[in-house]
Amino acid sequence: MNDRNKTSVTENDLHAWVDNQLSDERRQTVDDWLETHPEDRQKVETWRRQNVILRDLFPEPDADLGLPLSRRRASTTEHHRTIWRNLAAALILFIAGGASALLGQKIIGPTSREASYIDILQQASRDGYGIYASEVRHPVEVYANEKDHLVTWLGKRLGMSMTAPDLETQGFELVGGRLVPFDGKPGALLMYQDGSGARLTVMIARDPDNGSTAFRYDQKGSIGTFYWVDQGIGYALSGEFDRDLLESAARSIYAQLPT
Repeated sequence: MNDRNKTSVTENDLHAWVDNQLSDERRQTVDDWLETHPEDRQKVETWRRQNVILRDLFPEPDADLGLPLSRRRASTTEHHRTIWRNLAAALILFIAGGASALLGQKIIGPTSREASYIDILQQASRDGYGIYASEVRHPVEVYANEKDHLVTWLGKRLGMSMTAPDLETQGFELVGGRLVPFDGKPGALLMYQDGSGARLTVMIARDPDNGSTAFRYDQKGSIGTFYWVDQGIGYALSGEFDRDLLESAARSIYAQLPT
């Protein structure tokens, strides 16, 4: 057994893990702990889903990682109705106190589809990066010299108008892209690299059942991922770079999205 699994993990550690407040070393220790402690794994997953309710209930459009509410395009009346519905769910949630993971899952049932989609999005992005970023001969199906064909082909398969974001400001040029499976549907994986050949990938997947979410960040091992949903389209950026650079690239992509 890895020595890190022998290290005791407290409930404060678990809360900090959910809130991305741990150092890389301590987060890895908690990751190892959760692999062998299913009860704690269930507990933190419940807390993460509770956070989804709170983010939707109290959106922060001016927060560092928040998306502008204008993207949601909801009327004021409907927005207020949604707040009251979520408030009722949140009150029940906190009365329950999170004592039972099963009870928590039942309470947040209406948001489970969205939570599942978000989890799949960041996992698929990280997996796509892990599989293709190190590929030498065939990292993509269509290269950047056929950029117009690439975005037309991928956009047609995803059923949406699509462009390849420009990340030159962050020091990356487009390598190309490929079609990948995503939750039983077509997804697109674009690949970029910097002057040293280090790569990052951008996952794009369409799901009209989901609206918009704030930027989120997750790190597993050396791979960091920024991911969000905008108007029913999921975006996820993965790479082995520091968080600030990935966030800068994610914000650049977001700024280039059609309004």
